[in-house]
Amino acid sequence: MIALLFQQVLFDLIRGTIAAAAIALVGGGLIGAIAGAINRRWRRSLLGSVLGSFWGVLLLTLLPIGVIPGLIGGGPYAGVYVLVFAVILLPLGLVVGATLGILAFLQCSPPQIRRWLRWVVVVGYSILAIALTISWARYCSRNSCESLSAAGLRLGQPEWMAPTAITVSLS
Repeated sequence: MIALLFQQVLFDLIRGTIAAAAIALVGGGLIGAIAGAINRRWRRSLLGSVLGSFWGVLLLTLLPIGVIPGLIGGGPYAGVYVLVFAVILLPLGLVVGATLGILAFLQCSPPQIRRWLRWVVVVGYSILAIALTISWARYCSRNSCESLSAAGLRLGQPEWMAPTAITVSLS
């Protein structure tokens, strides 16, 4: 069970990181370009905006979507939850994160920024890992994930891809 949780939590962290990076490059880049045009500091505004929007999207949008118990196992209304959270929290996380990132990069010196970034990475991924582990543990305690892993099924893998035994009868 521990290996299953570790595998799924790691998979969710990687998937969330890739999704947040893609969203942050587009949205944070746009916000950073606008802020760079206003204050004439393109590089610092753009970098601060992209990094801030990455963490804003990861912590304010993808974390709540990843820890809702009904979404892990799927279900008929899982897409409705994802859509509501994405419509409400995605712009909020993008704008708030980009704004905080720009302000931090414009007010702090490079050594202070590096120190803050180390702490943000450690604390941010720790929060994500703990929340996802608790969520997966709750799901597995209700739905017996041990039987899924023993049968060769991986969570997140479609049923048709699971290994099956072929029996041949000689009659």
